[in-house]
Amino acid sequence: PNSDGRQVLMGRTADGAEAGLQDPAKFIGFNQHEDQLTEFFLEDNNLKIRFQLYEGGKVNGENGQFKDLVVESAVTTIVDFEDAVAIVDAEDMVLALRNYLGLIRGDLQAHGSRGALKTMNSDISFIDPNGAAQAVKGTSLMSVRNVSLHMYTDMVKVDGQEIPERILGVLLTTLIATAHDHGSNAKAGASDAPVRGPNSKKGYVYQVTPKLQTSEEVAEQVRFFEAVEEKLGLAKGTMLIGIMNEELGMTLQLSESLRAAQSRVFFTNTGFLDRTGSQIRVQTHAGPVDLRDDLTKSVFNTSYELHNVDVSLRAGVHNQGKIGKGMQVRNRAMVEMLENKINHPKSGGNTAWVPAPNPSHLHSMHYHMIDVDQVQRTMEDSPSPNISRRDLLTFPVLDSGKLSEPEAAEKLLLSYAHSMVAYVEPWVHRGIGCSGVPNFDQIEEMKDRATERIDGAIIANWKLHGVVSQAEIEDAVIKAAEILDRQNLGQPDYVPMADTEEKRSGLLEEPVISAVLQIIDDGSSSASAYVEPALFRYRKAVKAAAR
Repeated sequence: PNSDGRQVLMGRTADGAEAGLQDPAKFIGFNQHEDQLTEFFLEDNNLKIRFQLYEGGKVNGENGQFKDLVVESAVTTIVDFEDAVAIVDAEDMVLALRNYLGLIRGDLQAHGSRGALKTMNSDISFIDPNGAAQAVKGTSLMSVRNVSLHMYTDMVKVDGQEIPERILGVLLTTLIATAHDHGSNAKAGASDAPVRGPNSKKGYVYQVTPKLQTSEEVAEQVRFFEAVEEKLGLAKGTMLIGIMNEELGMTLQLSESLRAAQSRVFFTNTGFLDRTGSQIRVQTHAGPVDLRDDLTKSVFNTSYELHNVDVSLRAGVHNQGKIGKGMQVRNRAMVEMLENKINHPKSGGNTAWVPAPNPSHLHSMHYHMIDVDQVQRTMEDSPSPNISRRDLLTFPVLDSGKLSEPEAAEKLLLSYAHSMVAYVEPWVHRGIGCSGVPNFDQIEEMKDRATERIDGAIIANWKLHGVVSQAEIEDAVIKAAEILDRQNLGQPDYVPMADTEEKRSGLLEEPVISAVLQIIDDGSSSASAYVEPALFRYRKAVKAAAR
């Protein structure tokens, strides 16, 4: 301790010299056993790092390494009832709600792929420099994403008619979050549950709403939240909204949408895949769309990302919540992520999507390298970037020279078709809503409905403008199924689609292939090129056939 009785962190080098932290204020606490330091905690840019020591309070004598280093990451998590799951009926919904209840109560358990039992973490206790007991959350702050306004369900009917699924989802998830979010401790008899505080210390329910198109739809969602609060006896303002800025209409009306939601907003978030699918569908008659891998560099996309940060900053979203960035699709490409995802905090995003815990740990290091709060303060004090509606509406037209090589269009079509079949197969056959699957080049990618939407929209657009024909599309989808069969050879839960002549002859009627072809057709005929109608139709058919 120093002269004020406050503990300070000091280290001793191999030659006996002592050294302290360059910024002593970053030392926030420690733990010890029998007067021996076992670990200490630092905080940098509002994120904590836990340094665990070897016996005797030492680092490794040979290489100076710590016993372990635990970074605070995945500070917030979305429990998804939308893109990442396949909920098509009451049976699926009950399972999802039961899992969500387990998360909120803290007693959910699951066996991992290698058989290890996974449980929820307890909160982490430590002693602060003044000698007081403190604790940090051992689990993420959970929000929940239900479906948007366009989805209806027959799980519950009124006068024989389907109801909006969001009404059911928001009501039930809010009921679970408010009735069961009390935390747990051993004295309460929850011996099999972790010792933890509630998910939200202030009693909020964080509801993420996807695929909103207009400020009027945001206002309608807020009115619905008010009705749920009244029905459940909750204080006004308990339910907060996360706005997914993933539709062209939402981008153009973002400022008014934030005004409609006002103090309820806890994040705005971009989503390149859904947003691009929306742009292609709305402007599909402008011409053939550019190649998928080149779309991230398009004027509309770079403008869209800048616009979301700028409008959100001017509205003060960062003062009470987060300004989000999109997903790392190649979920095992860690070097690529370390190189590229640092651009998110550099450009003012103070949160970003990652598909799994390990990438989350690595991505958290970017927020130690970049003080995103300072970045946002600098952006606030600077003139707004010159983003015009023309930029946001600039359609990424394909340069015909990109398809000048023989069979270029055929190869790209097969790649896009393979991406679609690889995602739809586990969705329709096995009810797996989000998958890490090998792409056409054997690189594993995270796929959800958004990846399906953009691929379907591109193929539909190319068909509209004569780049590909219906016969070529069907041929590509059949070839993609055969490739997927080879990629999954020997996988225990995989049922081949084209391993016999009989199956090959009827492949266009196979549920997976039928769903893919319907998604492509819907890409030019439905209002928003959403993929749910096809996925739900054929998943329900597969489940019915198995009964």
